[in-house]
Amino acid sequence: MTVVHSASDTFAKQLGIRHPVICGPMYPCSNPELVAAVSDAGAIGVLQPVSLTYV
Repeated sequence: MTVVHSASDTFAKQLGIRHPVICGPMYPCSNPELVAAVSDAGAIGVLQPVSLTYV
């Protein structure tokens, strides 16, 4: 039997995450609690830089 891996499976495996999802920085709701929750769930959480005030 041949096993086919999707690009998202390969991406997740290479990064050591469970879900190929990135929660990008969103002003003003991207706080440390959101980033921690996303990361704890097995995805990638990105914290917004403090210096970025306007998007």
